[in-house]
Amino acid sequence: MRLGLVGWGVASGNGGMNTDIACLGDFVTKWLIPKHPKLPLHDPYIERAKGSVEITFVDANDNFDDVIDQFSEDIDGLLYIEHPIFNIKPYTFDIVGKFHSKNKKVFGIPMWEWWPEEEPWALNTDAIWAVTDYTNNYMNALANVLETRGITPLWKNTIFGNQWGVNLSDFSYRQRDRAEEIIFVRGNAGYKDRKAGKLIIPELIKLASESQYKITIYSQAELEDISENKPENLILEQTVFPDRKSVYENGDIFIFCSYWEGLCHGIYEASYSGGLVLTTNTPPMNECVPAFVIDVEETSTEMLGKAIKKAIPSMRSMRQVLESLQGQDISEISYESHQWVKNKRNLSETLAQMHQMFSSRYLNN
Repeated sequence: MRLGLVGWGVASGNGGMNTDIACLGDFVTKWLIPKHPKLPLHDPYIERAKGSVEITFVDANDNFDDVIDQFSEDIDGLLYIEHPIFNIKPYTFDIVGKFHSKNKKVFGIPMWEWWPEEEPWALNTDAIWAVTDYTNNYMNALANVLETRGITPLWKNTIFGNQWGVNLSDFSYRQRDRAEEIIFVRGNAGYKDRKAGKLIIPELIKLASESQYKITIYSQAELEDISENKPENLILEQTVFPDRKSVYENGDIFIFCSYWEGLCHGIYEASYSGGLVLTTNTPPMNECVPAFVIDVEETSTEMLGKAIKKAIPSMRSMRQVLESLQGQDISEISYESHQWVKNKRNLSETLAQMHQMFSSRYLNN
C-alpha cells in the first residue's frame, strides 16, 4: 500500500514528524506541502526528503482540485499528522472527501489536544495511529462519547498504536558525566505559551544567579530583553537550528515542562542523545520512562476549540530536582536513557507497525 503524505514542511514538531515519515516510511511515495501561513519552509527538511519522496508544493492561489487529482495518482491513500491542512483557511477544500470519491483511504495521526470531535474530515478518517498511550485511551473514550450522540466515526474500531519514536540516524549519543549545564528548549513557545516559557525562564534566571550551573535557553520565538540583570552563566540563543541533532550536542539536563503536549518529541530526542530530561508529571509527557517528573502545582482548563486540561508544573519541584542533581555523576542515567529510547522508541520499527496495521484496514475494506 502506497500513501501520499500531506503536511507542513516548516521548522516545527509537525514539520519534523512529516520529514521523518517521508525519509523512513518507504510506503510513503509523495509529500504534498502547503505553504504555511506564518512560517517559511525549512530547507534542510525539504532537501533530506527529496531523496525519498516526490514533493509537490501548493499555495492558496492554486487550483486545489487539479493539484489533488494529480497528487492522488499512483497512491492508495492519504496520510496526515494532526489535521489534513485543507480543513483550515486559506486551504478550504474537502481533501478527505476527494480521496474517498476516488475509493482511496485516509489515515490520520492525531494530536489529542487539537482533534475536533465532530468535524466531517475527522469523523471520516478511516483509521488512526495513536502516538502515545494517552492518545489511544483518549480516542477510544471519544468514540464512545460520540456514539452517545448518535455519531459513529469511521475510525471507531481502527484505533491502532500507542507510541511514536526517534529517527535514530538523525541523532548522536554523547554520554553525560556530570550535571553541569541546563538547557531549556523553548522552540516556537507553543500556542498560548504551551512550553511554559513565561513561567520557567524567570526561575532559570534566578537559579543562574544562585548556582554554579551554566544555563542555556534556546528559543525560536522572540525573547524578552533581560540584559540589565542577566547572570554571566545564563546564555540566551534565539535561533533555528539547521538540524535537530544540534539542539542536543551541548547540555546535560533538558527541560520540557510543558502545560500540555500531544507528544513532545524533544523528551525522546534528548534522552536518546544522552541528556537527562525533566518533564511535567502528566500524560503523555510522563510516559517517557527515563525522565525526571516534576510535580503539578495546579490544573486549570485551556480552550483549544474545546476544553483541555492545563497542568502547571511546580517551579519549587523543578528547583528541588535541579539542585539535587547539580554536580552529580549522571553517566549511568545518561546511558540508560539512551538505551531505553534505542530499544523502545525506534521510529523505523514504529512506522513499519503502523504501515502493517493501516494495510490491514485497506485490504479488508
